[in-house]
Parts: sequence; structure tokens; C-alpha cells
Amino acid sequence: MQDIERVAKDVFDILRPGMLEGVYQDVMTTGLVQLGHHCEQEFIMPITMYGTQTKRFVKPDIVVDKDIVVELKACTSLTLTHRQQLERYLNISGLIQGVLINFGPNLSIEHCLKKDDKLVWDTKQGSMFM
Repeated sequence: MQDIERVAKDVFDILRPGMLEGVYQDVMTTGLVQLGHHCEQEFIMPITMYGTQTKRFVKPDIVVDKDIVVELKACTSLTLTHRQQLERYLNISGLIQGVLINFGPNLSIEHCLKKDDKLVWDTKQGSMFM
């Protein structure tokens, strides 16, 4: 998690707000790979219903080390819908850690952890999961 935050801060300092989300995604992935992490961009996760895989799927922006879902935004501010999107990705993937990063006017980093089938959010830039 610390590396994800550090790279996000570096990306924000270099690129600043105003880029397309895909630009931040590529640069974040490059930074994380350089630090030795395995990253998959837009990893395809099938949606299963009643034990059957549907034709639909979701694609989170980055999955780091097959363990952490990273969802990126480039908007004015994060909304409930953005948080719910990350929550759905965690539920579908079975992973328990997620990070929601917004490269808006101010860098915003929120962590989500699945504990006992409940999702716990921390918006205090990493204090909870380090």
C-alpha cells in the first residue's frame, strides 16, 4: 500500500490534474512495476450469477500483486458511486484490499478493506492499512 500511495503522489506531482484517466493508469503502472510489483491493467473479471459465468465482466484499472484493486479517477471529487464501484470490484474478485485514487484538483487516496464480509473505508491517506 505504501508503494501505491508513493507512486500516486509522484504521478500527481509530475502530471498534475487535467490528464485523462488512462494516462494516470499507464504512469501508475509503470511506477509500480519499476518498484518490483506485478500489475495488470484492466484485468478482466467475469461476473458469476447462480454459479454460472455470465457474458459480462468488469475491468478494474489496476490489480497490484494479484492482491490489491486500484481504481483511478480524474474528476473534481470522489462520489459514493466511485466508492461503490470499487466495492463491487472487491466483491466480484474476492480480493479484500482496494485503493481509490482521484487525480483531481487535489490528490485523494481512499482505502477499502473487506473484514468479516463488511467493507471498511479509510480516507486518511493510508493510516489504517500500513
